[in-house]
Amino acid sequence: MESINKYTISLFGESYTIVSDENEEHLLATSDRLDQMMKDVSRESGITDYRRVAVLAALQLASNVQKLEQQIEDYDSKGQQLVEHIEREMI
Repeated sequence: MESINKYTISLFGESYTIVSDENEEHLLATSDRLDQMMKDVSRESGITDYRRVAVLAALQLASNVQKLEQQIEDYDSKGQQLVEHIEREMI
């Protein structure tokens, strides 16, 4: 069982205390990535309100996740098609 740890991270100039069972390296890399994304969103949009920036960053992340899930689904489908093709050729 993994241990629960408490970390302090900084996102868009705000400090947050996070309780997580993730390892520190993963959590810090994730928070650094989100912080950079929020800074990029703010710079590109001109929006400085951290709540609005956070929502826009969350939408961007959700879009990225959805695209990756679709890619995984496509790869699974293509893999299944290849297996079926190989099985037909072996007969």
